[in-house]
Amino acid sequence: RILTSLADKHPHHVRTVESEGFACQQRQPVTAVDPREFDPAVYAPLVEQLEREGIAIRTLESFEREGVEWLRPFYEMHCEIIQDVPMPEAFQPIPFDMFAKEVQDPKRYTLESKFVAVDGGRMVGVSELQANKADATVGHTMLTGVRRTHRRRKIATALKAAALGWAKSKGMRYVMTDNEEKNPMLDLNKQLGFRERYAFLQYAKDVD
Repeated sequence: RILTSLADKHPHHVRTVESEGFACQQRQPVTAVDPREFDPAVYAPLVEQLEREGIAIRTLESFEREGVEWLRPFYEMHCEIIQDVPMPEAFQPIPFDMFAKEVQDPKRYTLESKFVAVDGGRMVGVSELQANKADATVGHTMLTGVRRTHRRRKIATALKAAALGWAKSKGMRYVMTDNEEKNPMLDLNKQLGFRERYAFLQYAKDVD
């Protein structure tokens, strides 16, 4: 089975892969928002409500600064949440050592822009934002999600609002992300001001 992805803004690429027998498995709209137009104060009451419920929004940098072990719990939460992210193929978790190598590389992974929700010392949600290596005024949202036990409480909204607030404080011009078109996270992003620019198309072809 061969997998490939391309952007629908390049129709000649679409025609080429389809002529070679690839079938589209998934459409992922790419959306973007200008953080300079985002108002974090709008979401302050939500954050306060979550705090009253015992849920705090923190950064991985704060754990690192306090000397708290966060890597293994973060990995376990990451693996649990990402299983529910729509993908063309079944999710296969990467080994812990590979995960640790990536998130401990400051050139590839900035801890101050990784926000987690904590309930009673347990990580229950995450929203990761990373500045573009070539242009620090551009940000990319990586994984955003919440454990099944804590969904439907607007935790993801609070996490994404915190991430966009950070992007605004850094003077970013826009933040981009992508979601499977039926994923509820796409609706949340649109509520936060993200607007569609184009879409990634995931293709697959079975070979002998």
